[in-house]
Amino acid sequence: MDKYAMLIDPSKCIGCNLCVEACEKAHGGLAPASYYTWIIDLKGYAGLSYTPVHCLHCEDPPCVKACPSGAMRKLENGAVIVDHELCIGCSFCISSCPFNRIHYDPESRLVYKCDLCYERIGEGKKPACVEACPYEAKLFGDYEEMLKIGKERAEKLEGGLLVYPGETVVLYVLTRDQLNLLKAEYVLEEAYPSRSRSLMDLMKYSRIGAAVLFAGSIIYFVNWRKKRMSKISGGEG
Repeated sequence: MDKYAMLIDPSKCIGCNLCVEACEKAHGGLAPASYYTWIIDLKGYAGLSYTPVHCLHCEDPPCVKACPSGAMRKLENGAVIVDHELCIGCSFCISSCPFNRIHYDPESRLVYKCDLCYERIGEGKKPACVEACPYEAKLFGDYEEMLKIGKERAEKLEGGLLVYPGETVVLYVLTRDQLNLLKAEYVLEEAYPSRSRSLMDLMKYSRIGAAVLFAGSIIYFVNWRKKRMSKISGGEG
């Protein structure tokens, strides 16, 4: 496939942690699986009980720019990975990550993050977490196909598809209330947070310039928007 994406649909996640177990097995117990992927329990707020979370694999990763040793790399297949042979444990990547997806291990003094199972992808397989999910809370495939499925699911939920155009390979199916909750929990933003990338540019090149502006997210609030517009036209709040 020319371009792939991962679709995450929290409405289908039951918090079984099979994805976490599969991740740990796939990585040979190198580090706790929660360093790669984890499940957030939001206790049912906004109709959202569990949310799978991991690196969003940015197209232009701030963590790669921030890394002074070259340990953070973006591969041709889009995966952003850590080369532990080069990692010096400085944690600059952690500070630069706009989504708080990188973990520092005090024992090994190294950082860990989801690597999108890049070796499996290279073999034509899906990421271990996707393959292990029995409820299709995570899907992986051609970008346009994931976009299509995401829009269809969003419409059924009267919600939206959160996309960071040209910024990440991960898409989320959410309602507006769920998005607001995840923003409050510092899990997601409505638009790609350019702040951290601009900061890393300043750190790396030691110069002050205008903040870089990035395209905001596209949120397809299909039925939600129709319903809202209907209320407005009908004189409801």
